[in-house]
Amino acid sequence: MKYGITDNWKVINDESQVEEIIQESYSNPVVLFKNSDRCGVSYGVLSRFKEEMAEANNGGVSFYILDVVSHRDIASLFAQKLNVRHESPQALVIERGMCGYHKSHWNISFTELMSYIANQRMN
Repeated sequence: MKYGITDNWKVINDESQVEEIIQESYSNPVVLFKNSDRCGVSYGVLSRFKEEMAEANNGGVSFYILDVVSHRDIASLFAQKLNVRHESPQALVIERGMCGYHKSHWNISFTELMSYIANQRMN
């Protein structure tokens, strides 16, 4: 895979990663955080998300981050493949090749997202 890692996040920077990430979701849940460095809301939401994340056990969940300004084509490809409207900032949970959970802007919550994943694991 062609990515770097930042604060336990895998950075998406190549279209080939889209299919790899979707395939990975069949083994364990994947969180995709779409972010814009040019947006104050994105900055605030990501900062809050990382604070909550630092205090928690991530329990086998993979976290990916996508800079939508630099990689609009990749963001569009995810939207198309997962049948989810593109927004930024946006957090998606991908499981078994599908997006089961997505939130955008100030509705993004690490705690809520992880609660969703825990509930899915119990079912």
